[in-house]
Amino acid sequence: MRDRIVGSLAAVFLLGIAGCVSSTLEDTGGGYTLVAILNADGTVTVGNRTVDSKRLVSAIKAAGATRDTAILVRIPADTSKTAIAPLDSQLRTAGFTRILFRGPKHAEVTTTKPARVSDAIPTETH
Repeated sequence: MRDRIVGSLAAVFLLGIAGCVSSTLEDTGGGYTLVAILNADGTVTVGNRTVDSKRLVSAIKAAGATRDTAILVRIPADTSKTAIAPLDSQLRTAGFTRILFRGPKHAEVTTTKPARVSDAIPTETH
């Protein structure tokens, strides 16, 4: 199980660099990538078809995916690993090996209190 998780994380990193943004089968230059969206209610949307998550493989195959197709599954924020594991298992059992699970992109912004000029100038004279 640990190897499967490590493999999935490696795939997430490698495919995350590609940055696919389509909702259908798309030629990315290095093959085809199919985007599926895991909805908050547990259903999955592939193209314009929404199905129960247990029917993910049939929906992906109906959209034209083959075993060589890279699959990007967009997941809602704060999705647990226990929700992702069955989807990963279904796809791998069906022979898909190029699988990426990606949550929403976020940006973090932090600010620091700016230093005052008077703090940087020594007050003692020599």
